[in-house]
Amino acid sequence: MKSVYLAVMIAVFSPAHAFAEGPTQLQVEQNVSTIDPVPIALDWSGFYAGVTAGRLVNGFTTYFYRGVSGDYYDMSGNGAGLFAGYNVQRDSLVYGFELAAQSANYVANSNFFAPEFTSMLDLQLRGGWSVEHALPYAFVGYSRGNWENDNELTNPSGTGMNYGVGIDFALANHWLAGVKYIQRDMSTAFNENDNGVEPEFGTLQLRLGYSF
Repeated sequence: MKSVYLAVMIAVFSPAHAFAEGPTQLQVEQNVSTIDPVPIALDWSGFYAGVTAGRLVNGFTTYFYRGVSGDYYDMSGNGAGLFAGYNVQRDSLVYGFELAAQSANYVANSNFFAPEFTSMLDLQLRGGWSVEHALPYAFVGYSRGNWENDNELTNPSGTGMNYGVGIDFALANHWLAGVKYIQRDMSTAFNENDNGVEPEFGTLQLRLGYSF
């Protein structure tokens, strides 16, 4: 009889003891992978235009007399004007063209006379890469400027190539600002003979524009 009573007591109280300990907590590790969003390149496509101002930072002018190199003169000066261009964009690649016209006084510093460029026209082909709100680029093109001597020597306009690098930054409401270095290697004849002039100079420019 005691054996039956003991068995009943074990059967009754053993489940109660298990339930008293509470349910077993199962911990499941969740391995959730995160995917970083792919940055979207800013849209630089379309027309843009603005104003620019710069200062000549290096350069010299060489005079040639009947094909023989003669005098060298350091150059200085500044200029300001307008620019306009058009961009085409393929993903982050941005390319296009730009035309700029400036009033200038890029002077060859001589003790006897001061020839200078009084105006400059630049046509450039550009290519760059959009990086968030910035557009670094390189360019190459053609320049034409009005070269004036102050000693009554006649000459046609100076012409040559230009090349350099720059970077534009997109601002709010379609505005943009940038900085640009342009090197010009130009030449012209003077005094209607074999004499020539070769101005080679670089300018650093600041830009403020609007994209349409």
